[in-house]
Amino acid sequence: MKKSTEKSSNKAKAEKLQKPVPEPAKTARERFKTFQDIFADPMFTEKANGILSDIVSRRQATLAAAAKIVKSPKLKRGPFDVLQEKGLLSPEALSLLYLQVQSGQVSVPAVVRDYVNAIIIDASQQTIKHYVDQEQNECKSGEESAQPQA
Repeated sequence: MKKSTEKSSNKAKAEKLQKPVPEPAKTARERFKTFQDIFADPMFTEKANGILSDIVSRRQATLAAAAKIVKSPKLKRGPFDVLQEKGLLSPEALSLLYLQVQSGQVSVPAVVRDYVNAIIIDASQQTIKHYVDQEQNECKSGEESAQPQA
């Protein structure tokens, strides 16, 4: 009987040893080596969606302001309209288009390329800034808790 309990306790010890130890949190610099790393992050999607919704709300506000002056206002066709017609107004589609533009695999007008670059780079900068600020806040809170209370 004693051998069977020893075997089961050895198995439990072996299982404990085999469980992966969680890696320490990576810094923003370690986490984001390439644009693909940034695009895969859920915070990037959130920031890009925020930028896109901001663009849509500005267009709607412009149309509403123009409607007060003209009966049926029309805006000039721009890069937003081109992307909307092609169904590329999502963070995933824009990031893929960005990578294709950077590698020269797709030919789109220069205005559209600049528009996509501006959106993607802004969302990437906001994502990295979010994690850097988060790291700085963690460091500050760690320093405050380490200091003795007087």
